Amino acid sequence: MRGRMHPDRYFHGDFVWHYAAFEQSLDAHGTLSRMDAHVRENFWGRPLGSPIGPLMACEGRHFSRGDLYPTGDGSGPDHLASIPRGAQPDFVCALFYVVLFDQVVFTHFSELRRTLMHTLGAPKLDFSIGWAGPIVMANPYSILEMFSPEQRGIPAQVMDACFERWARYIPGAMVDFMLLRGMIGEDAYAEECRRITPLDVVQAMMEDRDCTVGRYGAVFERSLRWWAERLRRRGPVVAPDRPSGTKKRVGPSSAARELVCNCCGYTVHDGMLRGRRVYAWGDEEVELVAVPGWCEDCGSLVPVEYTGDADRLVESVQEKFDHAKEWRRIRIRLSGAEDDEIERVELSEWDCKQIVQSMQRLRVIVERRGQERCLECGSRRIAPIEADISLEFCWETGCYVGRKRTGFIHPGCGGEFIVRNAEEGWEGPLVGYVYDSDGRLVRKVTVWKDG
Repeated sequence: MRGRMHPDRYFHGDFVWHYAAFEQSLDAHGTLSRMDAHVRENFWGRPLGSPIGPLMACEGRHFSRGDLYPTGDGSGPDHLASIPRGAQPDFVCALFYVVLFDQVVFTHFSELRRTLMHTLGAPKLDFSIGWAGPIVMANPYSILEMFSPEQRGIPAQVMDACFERWARYIPGAMVDFMLLRGMIGEDAYAEECRRITPLDVVQAMMEDRDCTVGRYGAVFERSLRWWAERLRRRGPVVAPDRPSGTKKRVGPSSAARELVCNCCGYTVHDGMLRGRRVYAWGDEEVELVAVPGWCEDCGSLVPVEYTGDADRLVESVQEKFDHAKEWRRIRIRLSGAEDDEIERVELSEWDCKQIVQSMQRLRVIVERRGQERCLECGSRRIAPIEADISLEFCWETGCYVGRKRTGFIHPGCGGEFIVRNAEEGWEGPLVGYVYDSDGRLVRKVTVWKDG
């Protein structure tokens, strides 16, 4: 079920595309942010050469809290219309995260502002509605307030459960990001930043009323207290099984796996699989599944196109129909109705969308099977690793646990590739890749820049 997707997976995957769609809508229809008025025109609709707009816009995209409100009556654009309804709770929680991150640094750690600005170019949420209201930053919780899930047909309990997952994820992911990009801790770029510890970041949010205000704030405060207690007990963020001075990852946002040959030691990081890939298939975007594989032309393990998931997709579609048929039989027994008085198949809107996506993917598999390419060089001389390379993630150590044999033999060596936790975490931009119907790269979409 989409609503149960782990925040880290969503943030580094679909959020790339959903945020790009949100920005595209703001560009096409305009934002209610007064900053947009400064950039475009004055109060009377004339071009305005305001020095304020370009100056502030360089720090990140401005949008208004009002841009998230569902008008419903067509009186204004719905900037979330192109984001699947089942993914909208995750989207607003991810947006809350990046806005909160930016505002916490701006308010409490001014020495980090320049690093954050150039690393993220984080979006700026302001309080203005057109020329009404001051150009001041709005509380990130107003994103959740203005989203109004029930007006979008999303039950309140679904939104609440989604935010609870993100509340547990955000503090660790935030600290993780800052440590790995040298913003805080022993390896920070400036002396004043080296004195900032992960506990300082968490405590700054705990002591800031704006970070814990309201119903959702109370949920987030509980998570902050849990993280603070954990960091106090643990002391310096260093893994016990690593050399002194090595930073420990405290969340999964940068934890990674690696594939290593058990004979020659050749090693590849799974960061190559990060990001979302899609085919531009006619007027539609269809998921492209990438797995690690050996490319003869590259002479290395690289992400390759994969079409071996047809059976899984067919089973998924069949399962939805089986559940619908069972539900129909139950309704007949409960109501005493005649067989022809109950619709043959009753599927939820979400199930219908999932079936459509699966069918799109199956059509692609039919066309692409036997024509798969290396996603680095475009070669068809590839051999995918079809084994499951997932590992359990341990929150206590901030690492993946255990190792697995893949059964894939290293060409030219004879050793077998093993998947295990990577000593070095993943660092890189959030990137999406678009391929044509022949599996060739068309363009990249980068939402956040690398540090």
